[in-house]
Amino acid sequence: MSDARRKLISFDCYGTLIRFDLDGAVRSIVGPRAAEYGIDLQGLLADLRVIRFFATSSLYRRYQDILRDTLEIACMRHGIPYDERFGDELIEAVRRFEPFGDVHAGLTRLQEMGYQLALLTNSDNDLIPHHVKTLGIDFDHVFTAEDARAYKPRKQAFEYMFRIVDRPRELLTHAAQGWEYDIIPTAGMGVRRVWINRSRLPGNPRFAPYHEVADTHGLADLMAETDRG
Repeated sequence: MSDARRKLISFDCYGTLIRFDLDGAVRSIVGPRAAEYGIDLQGLLADLRVIRFFATSSLYRRYQDILRDTLEIACMRHGIPYDERFGDELIEAVRRFEPFGDVHAGLTRLQEMGYQLALLTNSDNDLIPHHVKTLGIDFDHVFTAEDARAYKPRKQAFEYMFRIVDRPRELLTHAAQGWEYDIIPTAGMGVRRVWINRSRLPGNPRFAPYHEVADTHGLADLMAETDRG
């Protein structure tokens, strides 16, 4: 079968396949300074998530620059003196993030079922290889924000991938943990969407139809059931 007729599953990487514990990393880096200044660390982390979403929704910049700059802005907002080493330590922590325990077996099963696998990731071309290596999966495609010159949730990132894989959208499935980065923006784009809801968050029927599973084992079960025959 030619690639143009093969079914393909694209994945978000950070938070879906890689345990992207950015809160934990920032807590380790900034926590002692926050305690020294009597700062609400949970409030800083909540603000940082929002600031980072706005940064990735704006004009393209390297992801490592976004990680550094948004941490600096969050520290500034809460009155914590920013040290350039904070950004260096955060990038190094991100490089060391490991996969969720289900991922290798789940993705291997999908490959054995005949699916091509792709990554569509809000990452840089010199950062994502660290995570592809630790995932231990031979992906058919790896697409980064640097390639697309846009981050999810911008539709430009998804459209870039669709152009490159060049096949009917009914053959495409996008699977991701990120509700606001992946599931909402792909509504109405003509692909099957699977929310890997690792955090057990509530969804919203306004953005249906989408499937919901707990992990990549659940995704493999879903694909086996829905594509049977």
